[in-house]
Amino acid sequence: MLNKLYRHQGNLYKIIRNVPLHNFQTLDQVQEFRDYVNSNHVLKTKTHYMFCEVVEEAEIVG
Repeated sequence: MLNKLYRHQGNLYKIIRNVPLHNFQTLDQVQEFRDYVNSNHVLKTKTHYMFCEVVEEAEIVG
């Protein structure tokens, strides 16, 4: 499965799931779903929550 990447404020995120705002009534539900889909970051648009995984910058060792 191919995940989309999203750049926000200089950080890169792999989008795991997009869910409409109306599916959640409280932030506790958002946090529970975040944990359920193994996401480590949530971004909010006008219409959706984007459950994401932070893409770490590569570091050259040498």
